[in-house]
Amino acid sequence: MNLKFEYPFTAYFPADVVKENYPRQVFDAAYSFVKPKVLSKPTLIKASDYLAKELGWDRDFLASPSFLDHFSGQSFLDQEASYAMAYGGHQFGHWAGQLGDGRAINLGHIQTSKGTLAFQLKGAGPTPYSRGADGFAVLRSSIREFLCSEAMHFLNIPTTRALSIMATGELVLRDKMYDGNAAYEKGAIVCRVAPDFIRFGHFELFASRNDQKMLKLLADYLLKNHFKHIDLQGSDCYFELWKRIALLNIETVGHWMRVGFVHGVMNTDNISVLGETIDYGPFGFLDAFQMDFTPNTTDAEGKRYAYGKQFDVLYWNILMLANAFGQFDANNLKKYEDELTHLQAIINDTFFTVWAQKLGFETYNPNIQKLIQRLLILLEQGEIDFTLFFIQLEKDLSSRFDFTTIAYSENLEEGFLKDFRLWLEDYETILKLNQISDSKRIAMMQTTNPKFIIRNYMYQIAIEKAEQGDFSEFETLYYILKNPYVITSENEKYITKMPLWAKNKIGCGRLSCSS
Repeated sequence: MNLKFEYPFTAYFPADVVKENYPRQVFDAAYSFVKPKVLSKPTLIKASDYLAKELGWDRDFLASPSFLDHFSGQSFLDQEASYAMAYGGHQFGHWAGQLGDGRAINLGHIQTSKGTLAFQLKGAGPTPYSRGADGFAVLRSSIREFLCSEAMHFLNIPTTRALSIMATGELVLRDKMYDGNAAYEKGAIVCRVAPDFIRFGHFELFASRNDQKMLKLLADYLLKNHFKHIDLQGSDCYFELWKRIALLNIETVGHWMRVGFVHGVMNTDNISVLGETIDYGPFGFLDAFQMDFTPNTTDAEGKRYAYGKQFDVLYWNILMLANAFGQFDANNLKKYEDELTHLQAIINDTFFTVWAQKLGFETYNPNIQKLIQRLLILLEQGEIDFTLFFIQLEKDLSSRFDFTTIAYSENLEEGFLKDFRLWLEDYETILKLNQISDSKRIAMMQTTNPKFIIRNYMYQIAIEKAEQGDFSEFETLYYILKNPYVITSENEKYITKMPLWAKNKIGCGRLSCSS
């Protein structure tokens, strides 16, 4: 199979004039040409059958030397084609300056049955944006990204996809918990796939340099390639672009809240302008419900990126993007200001709509909103498993509601049980007032609440086996992630609480940005 790569990004934007690959500040350019690392013996660990089938690629191609060469980066060693992009970003609320693709190398775009898609290697070597790091990735983080990218797709959440995961054959030195205990780990490369990999930080970098020419180029590129429904000749086309970017991301974060996903590091350089979940680092799904849960140890004190703050952070990120757009679209500043107020209302509406649908309502009203607010308090008080609660609620609305298998607290107080029984009674009353039949309630809950999610401890079990050369658990998780909304014979044993041993185990309850 002959893959034909195209280069709409490099054809549209100016390139870095410096050809050497060393860490530096890059000016007056949107990218630098860079070649992947020469690998002694790359091997394919897994190619996504699901994504390949959607692309129209057969299994023979996935097993071919050509596939291995392309998606380990080795077929790009003798040409000036692959590139790393320049962008900046706010990290934990602070401006970090130039960041860029520090270990991501873009191979180009390919025309596929799913449209024009960009292919990017994560962990294929250093770039001018590596800032002194090595540009590589390790097996444990690569397994997590590969599995979660595909799992999020089947959860019906906008996301970058994972085409393949390769073993590099190299060892990578990492301080996993940033505690001075660095050790060598196996290296790996994930091939990520998306329509494009442009982030909020692309606009922020050029705004920080008052480079209005590059800002306008970025906006025009998006309008011509990804937002064609917006009239490029309209006087408010850039405002409409910004608003659409904001709405796409609000929708995506709404999905995160729906399934209990916590991104872990919502820096502006980790937010896609296309509204796709991107950059799977110290992420996690809720086990015991906590509004302030964050899987990221770097964020353990401030909890800036906790589950319950994700909409707040997104709004702040959208504001930062508005500041960047305002530099080259100054005539529409009043529109940006007015829309920012409107977006706050949309975010609030999205949050309560998501939770209403989790309870079986199509939308919400003041009574349903109060019901949701009471439930949030109860779930946290009882240390109730987020995913298992809705499975149980779908089946049982009676006063005999069983917390035995879904609560992490061993002794639920009588006061809590009384309050919950009152909540159940009010829930049933409000369902009747809104003329929601049991069949209608269950149908909504079944499409909204997943039965199976890959919890962090499940990743960790698969990772520890894989590091010893046993990929059986990795393969099992991959093959069962495609049916998250139904209980099957394959996933049933995984639909259970996080075990006690995993609560404080590194990689399960605690994760760092190290990858």
